[in-house]
Amino acid sequence: MIAYHVDRYNLLSENQIITLTKPEYLYEKHEGVADKLFPDGISKAGSVYLSDLSLSNLYSIPATPTLGDLVSSLNSSARGTIQRFREIEFEYIRRLSFQDMPSRFQSFFGTKTLEEAKDWRGLFTPTGTHLAPIIWEVEVCTPAIELDVAWRDLDIWDVHGTPHYNMGNGYSYAFKYWSGARYHKPMPELLIPLLNSKVHVLRRASLPQY
Repeated sequence: MIAYHVDRYNLLSENQIITLTKPEYLYEKHEGVADKLFPDGISKAGSVYLSDLSLSNLYSIPATPTLGDLVSSLNSSARGTIQRFREIEFEYIRRLSFQDMPSRFQSFFGTKTLEEAKDWRGLFTPTGTHLAPIIWEVEVCTPAIELDVAWRDLDIWDVHGTPHYNMGNGYSYAFKYWSGARYHKPMPELLIPLLNSKVHVLRRASLPQY
């Protein structure tokens, strides 16, 4: 299957193979908590989500973590903490009720069409560069699942742009996300499993834009 990926930080290269990894700073220096949660490794996105774990709380995380265990381990001062809470809620609900679905912590993200990828690119603010992200055409080796990631970002900011978090809403949105429901302003995204699989970066589908 051919899909498209917005390289948000322009880190990919032609012919690169994307697989799960076990970053040393998470798997060896954080008292094994990542190995408890994801013994087969994590994706690049998963490493970002887990990088906000607070070292002071890692010792208390059991072999089979609950949502409370995960949430309590988050560093409340970390950038993007609100979204990390939501990602952990989504992972908790997946483990509870949708075990047949791939984890977002072990997946690569993409779109079915180039036009959808361009829509995504418009949402991202380039970091450290004046160029918009590159869009890559990728080959997917495992069937991908299209879900509406709009549910993840609902109700995390109030009308003034202040962080606003409601755990009850997060549970509801997670169930809708994993059930395949569509928000009235959808943000379709391919969830591409990397567990026992890989993604092959083929070529640039769209050059960076000024």
